[in-house]
Amino acid sequence: METRVVKTKCCLIVLLCAVSFAQAGEPAREFLDQLVETQLYDVALDYLEQLQDSPLAPVRIKEIIPYEQGRILIKLSGLQRDFDMRERQLNRAQQSLQQFINTRKGNPKVAAAESELGTLLEQRGTLQVLRAERPGNAQQKQQLLASARERFGEARGVFEKIQGQLRLKLKNYPAVIPTGTPEHQLREETRLQYLQTLLVAAVIQEEMADTYEEKAPERTKLLSEASSEYDSIYKNYRRFVAGLYARLYQGRVQKKLGKFPDAISYLVEILENEDNSDAFRSLKNKALLEAMDCWLDPSEEKYAEAIRQATTWIDSSRQNEIYLEGWLQLRFALARAHGNYSEYLEKKDPADPQIKISRDEAKKQARVVARFSSVLKDDAQRLEARYGGRKYDPNAKPDPKTFAEAADAAKQATEMMRTQQLVLQTVPDQIEGETDAKRKEELVKQVENANKTIVMAREDAIRYFNVALELAETGTPPEEVNQARYVLSYLHFEKQDFYEAAVLGEMVARRFPGSSAARHCANLAMWSYRQLYDLNTTEDRDFERGRVMGAARYLADHWADSSEGQGAVSQLIEFSIRDGNVAEAREYLAKIPEDSQARGPAELKTGRAIWYQFLRENQQLTRWQREGVVPAGIDPAARKVELNGLREQAQQVLSAGIQRMRGKGNVNGVLATAALSLAQVYSQTGQSVAALELLEDEQIGPLTLVRAKHAAVSTKGFAAETYKSALSSYIGSLGSTASSKGAVEKARQVMEDLNATVGATADGQTQLMSHYATLAKDLKQQIELADSAAKRQQLTDGFETFLQQVSQGATELNVLHWVADTFTKMGEALDAGKAQSNSATRYFTLAIGTYERILKSDGKNDFELTPAIRDSFALQLAKCYRRVRKFTASMGQLESILKERNSLVNVQLEAARTYQLWARFPKKETLYLRALTGGRPVGGKNTVWGFQRIGKVTYRHPNLRTAFLESRYRMSECLYEWAVALGKQGKKELKEKRLASASKALLATVESFALDETWRPQYDGLLRKIQRASGKPVVGLPKDRQKTRQAQAGPRQTASQ
Repeated sequence: METRVVKTKCCLIVLLCAVSFAQAGEPAREFLDQLVETQLYDVALDYLEQLQDSPLAPVRIKEIIPYEQGRILIKLSGLQRDFDMRERQLNRAQQSLQQFINTRKGNPKVAAAESELGTLLEQRGTLQVLRAERPGNAQQKQQLLASARERFGEARGVFEKIQGQLRLKLKNYPAVIPTGTPEHQLREETRLQYLQTLLVAAVIQEEMADTYEEKAPERTKLLSEASSEYDSIYKNYRRFVAGLYARLYQGRVQKKLGKFPDAISYLVEILENEDNSDAFRSLKNKALLEAMDCWLDPSEEKYAEAIRQATTWIDSSRQNEIYLEGWLQLRFALARAHGNYSEYLEKKDPADPQIKISRDEAKKQARVVARFSSVLKDDAQRLEARYGGRKYDPNAKPDPKTFAEAADAAKQATEMMRTQQLVLQTVPDQIEGETDAKRKEELVKQVENANKTIVMAREDAIRYFNVALELAETGTPPEEVNQARYVLSYLHFEKQDFYEAAVLGEMVARRFPGSSAARHCANLAMWSYRQLYDLNTTEDRDFERGRVMGAARYLADHWADSSEGQGAVSQLIEFSIRDGNVAEAREYLAKIPEDSQARGPAELKTGRAIWYQFLRENQQLTRWQREGVVPAGIDPAARKVELNGLREQAQQVLSAGIQRMRGKGNVNGVLATAALSLAQVYSQTGQSVAALELLEDEQIGPLTLVRAKHAAVSTKGFAAETYKSALSSYIGSLGSTASSKGAVEKARQVMEDLNATVGATADGQTQLMSHYATLAKDLKQQIELADSAAKRQQLTDGFETFLQQVSQGATELNVLHWVADTFTKMGEALDAGKAQSNSATRYFTLAIGTYERILKSDGKNDFELTPAIRDSFALQLAKCYRRVRKFTASMGQLESILKERNSLVNVQLEAARTYQLWARFPKKETLYLRALTGGRPVGGKNTVWGFQRIGKVTYRHPNLRTAFLESRYRMSECLYEWAVALGKQGKKELKEKRLASASKALLATVESFALDETWRPQYDGLLRKIQRASGKPVVGLPKDRQKTRQAQAGPRQTASQ
């Protein structure tokens, strides 16, 4: 898409032309042809739109506008490097041409439109071939090539139909028509059209052959048929230039068939023709290029002949031909010939002086090609680098006096830098394969010299570009100045001067949006800021983040249809996700066209973000409901429906992204990670069979890729996460009718794989226990997210079956720990609060038995427990005792830990919680005092601190802020629950005192400390309960935290209250 400035200019041109319709004798046709001839296709399309709406436009032009739009769009698509954009333009072209053919059946241009439609189909085939050649589409290559053959077949069918029509038309002309008459001219035009369709059909046959492997019999057959068609065209129409092109193409086909002598004979036949007209020189140039390929083939090795022919022809080149693409291709072929000749001679006699002459000539010719911007530039630089490149003289510094001189000096330094970078890409491989010690030493020196040269040349290029910008005057073409700025910005980026690169690039993009360099500068600025963001390891990255987002928005707004613009939208999606704004990320995702290459990766990122948002918000709702503190205005049932919608959306977006990326055929880390995320979605939402199908998928399955050691899953930790998901899914599938046979054995194998992958070292054992703990949470989540009691029963039965089997005879710590932890999580998932289910009690009891087995020192286990690990298991055992109402046993475990390590805040919290839960039972309300102030004294000090002391100890430590906020919350909650219990006993005065104390303590905390999104709803819910029990208006917390006298007095005073 052109920039707004260019669009404005185009509209002005169109407007002026529209005004001139009535004044200049309708120059519409000539103007349109001129736009097309100068390749201003976008302007031509805008012009046609103006003509469509203008009452002054000629009717004969208006009638063929769809035809003109179609043919121009085909030409425009040929300039596109973005395959998605190219396909969209071909779609528009086909729609326009088909509309014209269907609605203008009597128009003379219908035949031309049908021919253009055939060309369009051929272009579609070519596009599929180009897609198939992409390295990332290896697995989809054959499918793409088959599609290309279908398009080529359709295109050939169109041209064969046109051939029949033209052949019939030619037969209807009289045998003898006087020359110079209109009828004679019309017949000659018809004959040329017929000849053109013959030639195009044969070319399509050749293109179809190229879609097969080199030795495939189908290829040989199609090439032979194409050769016969070319031969027939040449014999019948040798006096026409198209007939001679048929001879050229026949030689090309013979070359592809490996029949080099035949190919050379056909091509030399053209080269020896004495016609030296412009059209014939272009034909000769093409013929010589094909002949060079034949002479340079290893089976021919006619290097001297290739050099002689190419040198003679290049020496005869005209001044206007030097820079043309065909002549640059020929010069590059000559450089190859000299290079190959030097290597050929070196094998025979390493001392042959011709070797150095040929290598110098190869570098010289390659250097000429590399100076010009063409598709051969990189190859030419690479060839020059292969033979050593140029020596850089840091002392030979030009002294430019003008912008042009300084820019040229900068470009030369840049070219030198690029050449030496290619040396670093190519020469190390040569060193590895070189057996000659002397030659190897030379190559090593080349690499050392290249590293030094790159640094010096880059600094010189930067200096000369700065000089050029200083020397720029009013008359200096702005486009050249901005191109210099763009390259200078890129050099700063390569040098890792990211801020310099960003500022310069953004300046060009924003001040000169109409420049051809603007889009690239905007992209460079965005990525430079992104580098600064990534390099900033501090917590304050607001500046860098703001600059990345600003540059990305600008790029996306101005060049939305470009690959850079869609890449910018991907950055906006990523940062929206980082900010937790998933809704905004979804809005940005909708801006990327579905057929864009950026759409799939963006869907994968967004889908994962939606899933994580669902998990986070679902856990929050569960916590609110468990604590009984659902915030005002939140309807749990309606919220659950919203969350289910979010979950389904995550699954849909991830699934769409994976299908889109799978269609590309390239398995990379992004796709593998997304497949793992979707498998986790399936697994945790009770779709274990679907999860396993995805994990085991032959093409993109994470489990398949991990076991194959695929490069896409080499990221640290990926294998462990995959094994965890697979194990969770295998276990989750147990008990279902769709469960695969041998699921238990597969689960056991995955456990072994996980143990082998992670637990090989002492540190690995710690990581392994962490992985199993996460796995237990995943299994718990499966139960919580189950949509029916029957589904929950199926899951718990399957889990229990597997866990019982695994635990029998197990002596490994990580296995026993996982079994105990999973039984605990199963109990938590089924725990209904006060009315605990029998199933929950059963699983807590099984967990207790396993923890007791771990802590039992009878010499039967394959592990020894350190004091810290023993305490962690004792803590888990205490929590399980508490779950089954064995409070005395629970406090016994906690006290044993605290006697040795009294300052463990997490254990102190559990002990205080245990007293609080114990106090809720009939006639145990006095234990609220112990929950508040502690108990179990030893040596005059309480072993258990209680919530009040926990708050005093933790409020000074930022890393213990969560523990502090919980202790203060529980303190108010204890006072409230104690008040309710006293009220039931008729002790109204004590009840009111406790409620007043609860309210005062809670408000003191809220007024002095900021509450995050986790704790504020809980404090608000508890305050509402207190207000309701006190008979006061139920208003909850004020919306804004107010500074009070207590808050200003400092935290010590607040804590003491």
